[in-house]
Amino acid sequence: MAYKGLSVFQRPRCLVNSSANGALQVQENIVCELSKIMDRLVVVAIVGLYRTGKSFLLNRLAGSHSGFRVGRTIKSETRGIWIWCKSHPTQPNSVLVLLDTEGLGDVDKVRFVCL
Repeated sequence: MAYKGLSVFQRPRCLVNSSANGALQVQENIVCELSKIMDRLVVVAIVGLYRTGKSFLLNRLAGSHSGFRVGRTIKSETRGIWIWCKSHPTQPNSVLVLLDTEGLGDVDKVRFVCL
């Protein structure tokens, strides 16, 4: 596959940053890499509560024991949205796009507003 030189095929890359104040910023260099993929995309995105195994599951789907960061504490690891592309294991001319999202319900990110 001609895309192996793209960084999104080498390791997970941050697609959308999440800042401390909650602002989101798309990483244009990653979007540019994705625009070079001309094969069919099969997208798998996982969303859920923080520390529930989203990154672990995506690593297994990628056929890897590492890749997306997995922690051993109650502190969340993923910030923003991360992407990792792989050749699809069973469908020729297809790219498996794995999206790992920041977990919901992280107590470190809760903001209280006093009215």
